[in-house]
Amino acid sequence: MKLPPIPGLVLIIVLWAVFYAAQGVYAAEQAQPDMRVLIDISGSMKKTDPENLRIPAVKLLLNLAKENSQFGVWSFGQFVNNLVPSASVTSDWKKQVVTRVDGINSAGLFTNIGLALEKASKGQTTPDPQYDRTMVLLSDGMVDISKDPAINATEKQRILEEVVPALKKAGFKIHSVALSEEADQAFLKQIALATGGSY
Repeated sequence: MKLPPIPGLVLIIVLWAVFYAAQGVYAAEQAQPDMRVLIDISGSMKKTDPENLRIPAVKLLLNLAKENSQFGVWSFGQFVNNLVPSASVTSDWKKQVVTRVDGINSAGLFTNIGLALEKASKGQTTPDPQYDRTMVLLSDGMVDISKDPAINATEKQRILEEVVPALKKAGFKIHSVALSEEADQAFLKQIALATGGSY
């Protein structure tokens, strides 16, 4: 029996819980939050998120972001777009960038999770004691960069063996949220747990 797509209210609650779980870590370490939200905009999202609840979900995270913390949003399909460049959070900044999130759609080809993780890392390779770095990966898909399954399998291994360890070394925790039963849940869970994040 197939489960229905994740209801909007459940999605909001899950992201709320992820946010506050991360905030507890920040408080304990006396470091400022640095949250980077990665949003899947592949075409399959038309089925798993037909009401585009990703928009209010991301706006919730944006509104919850603490003053002087860092926050940014990336959307990804075949390519990666930095919808909201990572910046220091202020109330004025929130007002200026909140409408950019309205650009989240389901028009992307493929699901290039590896490139999204790399772009959102901004080339950072070592931890910064001033910031606790978190990525929230919101996806309904598997690693999908080609019509050739062998290429996709190679990319999946690259993510697990190269990208994720590099992110962990740079101090990133990845919290992954699967939006569909069709997602590669074992893969998304593995990414999160390997960095000390939640799934």
